[in-house]
Amino acid sequence: MFNFFPQLELKMSDMRKQVVEMIHSIERYQPALKPWFDRQREINNGLPVQLDQIRPCKRPEGYRNKCEFSIGLHPQTKEKTVGFRYGKYSEGSVYIGPVYNLIHIHDRMKAVVHVFENYVRGSRFDIFDVVTQGGHWKLLMCRYSDSSDELMIKIGFDPQDLPEEELNKVREELKDFFENSDEGKEIRCASVNFQLMPRRLAPGTKAPPVELLSGRPTISQALFSLNFNISPVSFFQVNTEACHTLYDTVAELAELGPDTTLLDICSGVGTIGLCLASRCGEVLGVESNEDAVADAKLNASSNSLSNCTFYHGKAEDITSALIGKARFDSLVAVLDPPRAGIHQRLATTLRASNLERIVYLACDTKSVLSGFNGLTFAPSKKFAKAPFLPVRVVPVDMFPYTRGVEWVILMQRWDTLVGDI
Repeated sequence: MFNFFPQLELKMSDMRKQVVEMIHSIERYQPALKPWFDRQREINNGLPVQLDQIRPCKRPEGYRNKCEFSIGLHPQTKEKTVGFRYGKYSEGSVYIGPVYNLIHIHDRMKAVVHVFENYVRGSRFDIFDVVTQGGHWKLLMCRYSDSSDELMIKIGFDPQDLPEEELNKVREELKDFFENSDEGKEIRCASVNFQLMPRRLAPGTKAPPVELLSGRPTISQALFSLNFNISPVSFFQVNTEACHTLYDTVAELAELGPDTTLLDICSGVGTIGLCLASRCGEVLGVESNEDAVADAKLNASSNSLSNCTFYHGKAEDITSALIGKARFDSLVAVLDPPRAGIHQRLATTLRASNLERIVYLACDTKSVLSGFNGLTFAPSKKFAKAPFLPVRVVPVDMFPYTRGVEWVILMQRWDTLVGDI
């Protein structure tokens, strides 16, 4: 392990290379943009966009508020182990390494891992084997709230061919363990959840629901002046402390004001829009996950935020209607899409709108390079108006002790930068 602060220089070195690669990929298909990016290289010490210094995490140790631990065999001892897989299964890795010495995992989570690892080792059911596809114990998910000191867990179990009567015994035994045994009570789980995770699902079949075994269905997490209810399926940034830096950076680049409508596209449980609601006139969010939209609405209501509205649907299908609902002429979009990036129809909608500014979030280079998907293309019948260009990149250290950073990218219309094309 190496010291924390030299990591930031290593990440900045990576970012410089990746920013160059990002713009080269745009120039390759848009040679007309090269003269403009060349001028930016003269301004930015050879870089084609403004690259800010990485914004560090103030508390880099034990920062992860969520982990999904696999269950398998230790590579040396062959003991049943709860932890992280060594490499990828697709590349031949089948062993699980322990997490007790990992500095970015919170001690409360390590305590749960230890207790559940012993539970699995003493269980009459075997662990799931990725090679033979036999066995049952599959996953342990932990969420921890530093503001409320609450812990949530979800246990994944492959039912194989067990009858429902036997599965009910599994549920009852887990509930009894965490509520009544000394080891279970000691780790103080506020929410214990269970999910059947069959190895195969029929096409079109949804995964079995998460079941609450003990405690409350949500835990509480404070962020800025708000309080969020987090469920087992909620998406929430894994580094709560760095979230403040991330969302402040988004607000800075978005240049929000009381007469601004913020489009929160791919809004998840609404954390970005809700945290920035006091800095703009209104928030309109769109999210394809119905449960996440329900969480966003609940969090807006519980925090008495009346200027936030969240809609369920695919962003490429309903963003145009959202833009039509905007109360203010000044529109800014925040895009936090999945790794695959945005749908081309969404890019078409944004290009045809009166948006002049987009703040684009991504957690790795690959998703940045593939994610713009039409935002930067030359004007055409399909892509009306001027393209959006990345003009500033602010890296935020959301993932200390890894090579990853969160990209916050300001994109603006080319014609607002250089005149009509």
